[in-house]
Amino acid sequence: MPQKYQMPEYMKRQVISFIKGYECGKRIYKEAREEIEQRGRQSNITSVIINEVEYGEIMPKQQTTSDPTSDKAFALVQLETKVNSQVVKAIDFALTTIGHGWAESEKKALTTAIWQCCIDGRRFVFSEWEGKVHICRNAFYEHRRKFLWTIAKKLEMM
Repeated sequence: MPQKYQMPEYMKRQVISFIKGYECGKRIYKEAREEIEQRGRQSNITSVIINEVEYGEIMPKQQTTSDPTSDKAFALVQLETKVNSQVVKAIDFALTTIGHGWAESEKKALTTAIWQCCIDGRRFVFSEWEGKVHICRNAFYEHRRKFLWTIAKKLEMM
């Protein structure tokens, strides 16, 4: 019987690499958003600088206006279209879909187990989680495949 949420190996590895870089990506996204919010009172926002590193042009210099509200809105729209922002949002969305309809404690355990499985890779030992997630090995890996597939689908990789 074919697996429901199959995807090419290269795509699966790419999604897993996004997951491994999620914490750093989320931190960068939040810092950039906070800086835009703080600098939104100033006009002529041109880029976001975090820890002395410039993260690209948020607003082209020739399109500056004297309206700080529109500058802020434009900078936020530009931030939301960046690849890092889209990856963070796709992973956040996929995390909310794990264990839909389950009790909160079981859902949290399953989410944690799937996350650890993606981070640890081959070092992940399912038997350590068997008593916590209350599903068989095949069902667990089907949930993991669905999680990875959801991220890829949200990023329009397939």
